[in-house]
Amino acid sequence: MHSKKLIAVVLLSGAGLAQAFAPQAGTWVVSSELDGKPGRGLAIDVQNDTFVMQMYAYESSGQPTFYLATGKIANDQVAAPLIRYTGGRYLGSGPLSGKEAGTVGTVRFRFTSGATGYITLPGESEKAISR
Repeated sequence: MHSKKLIAVVLLSGAGLAQAFAPQAGTWVVSSELDGKPGRGLAIDVQNDTFVMQMYAYESSGQPTFYLATGKIANDQVAAPLIRYTGGRYLGSGPLSGKEAGTVGTVRFRFTSGATGYITLPGESEKAISR
């Protein structure tokens, strides 16, 4: 009887190993770009296995832009379409709705802890990120 309980405890304790931790919710940065100057950044949230990332960045013209990626997190990794948005409400405007302007590629995340990991953006090499 005790051996059956021990086996059950061992099996159940390993059930959560597929995702040992969840990335912390909040603002994240590309570590190599953390220089005190305006740049790009990420806001990440995870609810159960659903991952959401908002990214503020700039176009090659210098215009600011907004991206959103949603996907399932498994084994501390995510691959999701990175969708660009345009329009929307600005300071002092009346009601306006932003518009989806298409997918710019796939963004990939590989987390090494709740506060560190790596991001691969479309057209870029993998970069360290941190909370």
